[in-house]
Amino acid sequence: MSKLRGRLDQLAWLPRIAVLRARGKRRVALASFPRSGNTWLRGLIEAATGQPTGSIYNDRVMARGEEGVVIKTHAWDMPRYTHAVLVVRHPFDALPSYFHYRQNIWKETTLTWEAFLPGAIEEWRGHTTRWLAAGRRMPLYRVRYEDLLAEPQGELANLLAWLGFVLPAEQVAAAIDHNALEKMRARHPRLGGEFFRRGLSGVGIEEFSEAERALVRQRLGDLLAELGYDGGES
Repeated sequence: MSKLRGRLDQLAWLPRIAVLRARGKRRVALASFPRSGNTWLRGLIEAATGQPTGSIYNDRVMARGEEGVVIKTHAWDMPRYTHAVLVVRHPFDALPSYFHYRQNIWKETTLTWEAFLPGAIEEWRGHTTRWLAAGRRMPLYRVRYEDLLAEPQGELANLLAWLGFVLPAEQVAAAIDHNALEKMRARHPRLGGEFFRRGLSGVGIEEFSEAERALVRQRLGDLLAELGYDGGES
């Protein structure tokens, strides 16, 4: 079944992406697993360029139509785009954040960590694998959440240049300041404390037992190495 699905996915690329390219239309996915910094990066791009971003969702934060300089997606909808930016965040941080999001924003109050984790690991693997594979069919730019957090000036400037915006350093710096965590929370007081949680890296691992950490490394170790996470850590 998986081979058949993969073959159908390959065929789906041909007419859809061919039509976009024939029309000279550039659509750039801003793809990520949930809770990997997509909204933060949208804010940075908008503040730096003055251009709107899009989203395939009816977001309560940064609501937009489906078109923009980049288009937010958590889906496996690769054929809808001619280019992609893939934002990855280490699962030791992304998965706990997604769990708390589902509990506090989606109000899945009966959801337990033990029930959530095995399926979420496979979702992270499937999402990341398929978007990395998309890079064989279209230009794809990777950015790690951890790198953007540690070196926002350089990482954002490099991404913007890839998107076609070569901007003065002070303009990039102003965008970063505008989208500081506390300022984003203040602009969205109804969701701020729950939607914009800690924004940190390397702390989510505390929510995993030793057995759960081993499971993550077993199922995702190859992808983590490909993404440059040394020893499976962020």
